[in-house]
Amino acid sequence: MIREVQSADFCQLVPLYEQLGYPVDELELINRLEQLLLHEDYHLLVIESSGEIKGFLGYAKMYFLSILVFISEY
Repeated sequence: MIREVQSADFCQLVPLYEQLGYPVDELELINRLEQLLLHEDYHLLVIESSGEIKGFLGYAKMYFLSILVFISEY
């Protein structure tokens, strides 16, 4: 099942971060995720199977301003 992360899931994410090559202290990760997820534009989904977190996906809503400038030679 894919669902939004819950604070109870945070400790299960530590081994997944380590598998990606990002060793992290559990309390440090919990603090970072709590602060990040306070922002409504940031989200974290987890993949859960048989009560275990098997994967995760983080994403953010971002706004871009594209400007097109055209200058013709007179």
